[in-house]
Amino acid sequence: MYGIVQGVGFRPTVDRHAHTAGVTGTVANKGPYVEIYARGSRDNIDRFLELVTHHTPSRAVILKVDVKDITDCSADMSFDNFRIVESAKTSGEIYIPPDIAICDDCKRELFDKKNRRYLHPFINCTVCGPRLTIIDALPYDRERTSMKMFPMCPSCEKEYHDLTSRRYDAQPVCCHDCGPDVYILGQEEKLRGHAAISYVRKVIAKGGIAAVKGIGGFHLCCDATNEAAVARLRRLKSRPMKPFAVMARDETVAARECEITAAQMEILTGHQKPILLLPKRHSDQTQLAATIAPDNPTVGIMLPYAPIQLLLFQYDDGIWMPDCLVMTSGNVSGAPIARTDEDAASQIAGFCDCILSNNRKIRVRADDSVMDFYDGEPYMIRRSRGYAPLPYLMSKEMQGKVLAMGGELKNTFCIGVNSLFYPSSYIGDLADVRTIEALEDSAHFMTGLLEAKPEIIACDMHPRYNATLAAEKFAKEYNVPIERVQHHYAHILSCMAENDYTDPVIGISLDGTGYGTDDTIWGGEVLASNLTGFRRTASITPFWQIGGDLSSKEGWRIAVSMLLGLEEQKPADAGNGTAMEMIRALGLCDEQTTKVQRVMYDKKLNAVQSTSAGRLFDAVAAILGIRRASTFEGEASNALMFRAMSCEAELEQSMRRSAEQAAGSTNCVMAECTDFAVAGSTGARATESADSIAVNSADLATAESANGETEEARGPETAGAMDSIAADILGAIRNAEWKRIPNLPTTQGTTNLAAPGDEDQENCDARYLMPTDLLVRLIAGARLQYLTAGQGAEKLGYPDGQPVAHFDSSVANMVENPSTLNIARETDFAASPAAASATATAGGGTFGADDHNARLLSYVFHKALAEMVTKAAVLERERSGVNCVALSGGCYQNRLLLRLTEERMREEGFTVLRHHLVPPNDGGIGLGQALYAMNYLEQNGESLADAGLSNGHR
Repeated sequence: MYGIVQGVGFRPTVDRHAHTAGVTGTVANKGPYVEIYARGSRDNIDRFLELVTHHTPSRAVILKVDVKDITDCSADMSFDNFRIVESAKTSGEIYIPPDIAICDDCKRELFDKKNRRYLHPFINCTVCGPRLTIIDALPYDRERTSMKMFPMCPSCEKEYHDLTSRRYDAQPVCCHDCGPDVYILGQEEKLRGHAAISYVRKVIAKGGIAAVKGIGGFHLCCDATNEAAVARLRRLKSRPMKPFAVMARDETVAARECEITAAQMEILTGHQKPILLLPKRHSDQTQLAATIAPDNPTVGIMLPYAPIQLLLFQYDDGIWMPDCLVMTSGNVSGAPIARTDEDAASQIAGFCDCILSNNRKIRVRADDSVMDFYDGEPYMIRRSRGYAPLPYLMSKEMQGKVLAMGGELKNTFCIGVNSLFYPSSYIGDLADVRTIEALEDSAHFMTGLLEAKPEIIACDMHPRYNATLAAEKFAKEYNVPIERVQHHYAHILSCMAENDYTDPVIGISLDGTGYGTDDTIWGGEVLASNLTGFRRTASITPFWQIGGDLSSKEGWRIAVSMLLGLEEQKPADAGNGTAMEMIRALGLCDEQTTKVQRVMYDKKLNAVQSTSAGRLFDAVAAILGIRRASTFEGEASNALMFRAMSCEAELEQSMRRSAEQAAGSTNCVMAECTDFAVAGSTGARATESADSIAVNSADLATAESANGETEEARGPETAGAMDSIAADILGAIRNAEWKRIPNLPTTQGTTNLAAPGDEDQENCDARYLMPTDLLVRLIAGARLQYLTAGQGAEKLGYPDGQPVAHFDSSVANMVENPSTLNIARETDFAASPAAASATATAGGGTFGADDHNARLLSYVFHKALAEMVTKAAVLERERSGVNCVALSGGCYQNRLLLRLTEERMREEGFTVLRHHLVPPNDGGIGLGQALYAMNYLEQNGESLADAGLSNGHR
């Protein structure tokens, strides 16, 4: 029997079923599978087979069952009874159990004063407890785990051999007398066991910060209801805005703090217990500190999954404890989660007041998994504890062994063994040498555990990525070739792999950055893809990223570059000062900085050409006054998404009010509504989907009033113009002419094939440009229009009804009285990133990020981008006939963009593949790299012997 059948109580369950069915025989772990010999009457054997295949332990997963009748076997198969026999190692497919959260039975025993494991911080049984993080080797038996250091006491050994016990054959079984012990690091002699747990609880209760060793590494924790404690942790970790995860005492507390559906509660309380991103509840009952997730309508919530975490909340010492704790990874920024006492002492001792550790060794790090919810089902953001290293099985028959090193950010590697692909636990960003070492150590360990000496190494194309350098080391060590896979193509392949789809697709890959085959930065790509290669059929319009690495964090730099580029396109219409004035008026930077940026742009200093969708999001967020800069990856794009979702909710609420009014009126108000998605655009589609939002001016005014913005405060013309501006922008985008340019020559990698199944070379070497430059032009113009309202402009609507033309004349309107514009100075943002973010989100003055204009234009931006990628897919379908699209890349963590794209694609008749339990971000590309390498191995295996392996790569 193949699948997750080790470490989940499978053999004891088989033993019980054998006694129930009246058969004799044996059951043994064979490493890749469990082998069962059964002898009995035909009826008894049939009954036994039904039990073992349909009544398995709750944590087991059966992927394949091979049954062979050995009645005529000459070997002696007589058995006196049924028994579990010693494990033996056999080659074949291997399934490693992930770590499993504490079960309800163990939880009850943990707090049962009559139970001998009362308050034991390492309680476990056959169906719960650590698995992957304590394994040394397979088969999974105690002597091949971290528990080999702790011989069982007589009582535990008796349970281990008792068929009726919940701990029958449970490898990590232990108790107070024979198991690991907890202690305060540095005070081991004085503070151990009960004293150590009470000590750390007291530290947290008094507002302190503690580091606590869990199943897969250390956490930093403090009282999540204590603003001072949370603020101190932010200061110590230099983490001004990035949300902290929260561990709630139980599901009741979680429901007090968050809006939770029944489906989400099932995930929250399940045996994986990931961090689940949930909407904050707005109620007098909530207690979480506002600084847990600032400027964010969601919070990451999880429930205790390790016994020690339950004991932090509840212990027999009389100490009051909060019912919500910050539970964030215990690491220095950029480094992997601390795993050993040495790691904790050197890395995180300065962040906390005490460290609660234990003497059970962690073999493999396992960060908490992070999960969002989309369309009523889980949507993975970070796949790690509880899920890794469960494999993905492709139905396509493949043979070989590959190691894919994954991406530079959010790294997870992936091992392929034939048709099985094993994504690793989360490793992290590879800028820190300690994370690189963690990647190399973990990859070595897992290839050994899975008996998967690679025949080929796959990696990203970027020549200077640390993941690439690690791949070169492995290739040299194993004397095997390297296959370099383009970043965005790997994203698409990961989506195909998760969906077990091998036919050609039109891939939409939107993310922050990836090295292109032409040595430029890609990130907003439409790729016609199959398992052997891809063709770049469309991209967002290229722009210059000025400022090197800073431009990936400071969206204002991208916005400045884009605005300068727009002026460059229309020099005759826009004077030399136009873009400079616009940059200043939008508060992107001060006059001196603007001049410096102009020089850098003109001379292309520290500049690279880019089609990054992530940077496009950052630029729009800066233009709208939402975020000039980000203190963590994705901050600006998340803020943009939250504003857009808020706008959509306002519009839906307005729709409902209009419908209610219409129901009681003789005149149908809804008939007068104008869908701003199509209004004002010649030849635009007359109807949208059922979920489209139709609004009129009165609706927008009502929606804004509900948010505390009265019509008088905004000027009498404002409400009536908002829907018109949105309609004009979307209409202009739908009717825009798309440029087509030649693709630059391929200089890197092997995957930029001319065209899968297409011999039209001229057609293959060109791509469409989505009019994202036009979109930026329109949004910037609309934003300026809003900023000038009531300050000298004669009217708020576009003077000539032409938003594109208005962009180039908007500065003249804006500068009529510049002293009243309350333009932000560079020094306003220089104090700290947190101050910049606070300024951007405070809603104060002209540049308040919570004004309806910013929310509306954020929503329009999302709608327009979904419209553009859909049109790009339609154009490719017209050429190739392919009708399946795959959506991947970090930008599709954005639930709104994902939904809008998926809805538009389905309206156009496409089959849509998207991610589910593989992250759409860079945490998933290792899977895509591995699929490509395995397919390459299948097609080129015989020729690899002549590929020149002495230097470790082709």
